[in-house]
Parts: sequence; structure tokens; C-alpha cells
Amino acid sequence: MIARRAGGNIEIDHVSVFLSRGKKLISAILLLRIQRSRRADLLGKDMMSKTLKGLVLFSACNLVSMSIGAILSIVLHYPARFGGLLSGNDVLQDFLLIGTALSPGLWLLLGQFVLIVCAFRRGRVGMVGVIGLTLLGAFTALGQLGEPIIVRAFSPATFDGTLVSLVAVNIASSLLMVVFGILEWRSRRQAN
Repeated sequence: MIARRAGGNIEIDHVSVFLSRGKKLISAILLLRIQRSRRADLLGKDMMSKTLKGLVLFSACNLVSMSIGAILSIVLHYPARFGGLLSGNDVLQDFLLIGTALSPGLWLLLGQFVLIVCAFRRGRVGMVGVIGLTLLGAFTALGQLGEPIIVRAFSPATFDGTLVSLVAVNIASSLLMVVFGILEWRSRRQAN
């Protein structure tokens, strides 16, 4: 604020106060726009197509669902028995190495998180994220479909709503990862 002394009294120049506040407001707006544009460049705002949003959304949904599936499998002792070939006894150890009846192994879940982060990037790193999530979606859908727990979940005699919903979300989100991954891969390939 600017004060002027006139005859012993202090007067405040309201015009100067208004202008100085206006300058502060304009500089704050410009700073906010610069920060938004930097953030948009970091996230690749022009690369955030609907297909990428769908891929990331269903990948995150799949990651959460499979993490819940891992916890449920460990607590309720559901070992991986893919196609009748695996017969795990120690579910916690199987989760760390190969997976459980309701989720892949820990290393695949961590890899999926890394691929989600990579998919936001431009260039080759982003393409690796998109292709990796697409392939991971295909493999997790096949893995879930090969588990005998599906028959148990959807059987009228042993019907469990929680198990059915978890298996359905796992399969649906995996398949949607494949669909949106292929669409995003095609759009990125055409852009280059």
C-alpha cells in the first residue's frame, strides 16, 4: 500500500492499492498457468487420449482387484492350481513367486504398477508401458480363466458373492486392458 502525507494526515491512495493488487493477481494467474502447462507437459496432456485413460483406469482397477484377491487368497488359503498343474501348499510363498488362485505373483503386481507409470510417458517408454499392460492383461485373463476356483465360484452349490465378484472384476478388467491397450497402441503408432 502506498501512503501519502498530506497536512499531517496519512491518506491511502486507493488507486495504487488497486493496481498493486491487480498486478499481484495477474502474476498469480500467470504463475498458475505456467505451473499447469509444466504439469501438462510432464503428464503428456496431449497424449491423454480416451484410450489411454481407459487403459490406465482398467489397469489400476485390475491392480486393486488382484491385490485384494491376493490378500483373500492368503487368508482363505487359495493356492494357485492353474489347469490342475500347480498344487501349492504354502500360499504366501506362492504369492511371492508364482501367484495365488486370485492374483498373479507379487513381482507381476509390482511390474504392473511400473508399466502404468510408464504408459503416461511419451516415446518408447510410453509405448513399452502400453504394450506391457496389453500383454499383461492377456496373460492375467488367461491365468484367471485357467484356475479351478472359477468353477467353484460360479457353482450353485458353493456360490460365494465376494468370490464371484472378485473373479468377474479380475477377468473383465484384464480383457478391457487388452482392448484399450490395442486401441492406444494403434493410435500411438499412427501418430508416429
